[in-house]
Amino acid sequence: MQDDATWEASDWRCPVCIQLYCPTPGSANEPLIICDNMHTVCRACLNQNAIRTNTCPQCRIPCSDVSSCMSNRYIISFMERFSLRCGSCSLETKLNYDQIRKHSLECPMLRMQCPFPHTVCPENICRQNLVISSLWDHCKSVHATETHSVECTRKADDSYTGIFSIPVTVNSRQNIFLSLTGDVTDTLNMCLHIYQAQDEDGKSAVCIALRRFFPEHIARMTRVLVAIEVDEICGLVMPLSDLLSPHSVLEAADFDQMDCAIRLPLTMLRRMMETNSGLVKMTCTLQIDFECSQ
Repeated sequence: MQDDATWEASDWRCPVCIQLYCPTPGSANEPLIICDNMHTVCRACLNQNAIRTNTCPQCRIPCSDVSSCMSNRYIISFMERFSLRCGSCSLETKLNYDQIRKHSLECPMLRMQCPFPHTVCPENICRQNLVISSLWDHCKSVHATETHSVECTRKADDSYTGIFSIPVTVNSRQNIFLSLTGDVTDTLNMCLHIYQAQDEDGKSAVCIALRRFFPEHIARMTRVLVAIEVDEICGLVMPLSDLLSPHSVLEAADFDQMDCAIRLPLTMLRRMMETNSGLVKMTCTLQIDFECSQ
């Protein structure tokens, strides 16, 4: 094993989707030998390729039957035993497979597709190819409804708090980009998502979620409160238990990551209004308490 070997080497990545293989049998990224030339792709790409062409994407000879493809034990054995540098970023620490999988979700050079809804066709995902470190600039220039700077204050225990308030009319998807500044080590970039969605029963709800664009180790959210005021009488305050990661898709967060999204029934919000004007108008206020890493 060469000292300069990294997890970026093509040996440990599917040549079709470029994602890291996974040594777990049956997983979507399990490395499978697909042809007589011993070429290997991940299980997910094999299933897609078999449906389209049934030929090896590298040498173009017929693939083996999907059900008879064998795991590449050489790749799996290596991934289970060795530790390597990331190779994408400047991190010099050698990481085993479990560590590189966790790091890859936060690596500044993570290759990904933009998870935001398309500007012209909101029912589709943007899917712009980029690295995660450029996601903020791309989304702010293409997908932002508004951008704001939030001045944070430092508390006696060296933690921070920031408060942001904005009036919202719930008639379209709102992507409100926030930069938490002030006496903090690094500016923390976030996006407040406010949008209307339907559940499986066809009932409409207003969804509120907060996305971070910074690595998880940079800052820890100790409390995020969301206050909703409708007209001058009614209101409610709810905690937001978690943040969306930079690469999370909102539609997945609705049902699979409920801690990352608050869902308020649209009928309830309309009943809170003094006059039924059709569109729900409310003021959304965030209180973000956090600690910065030393």
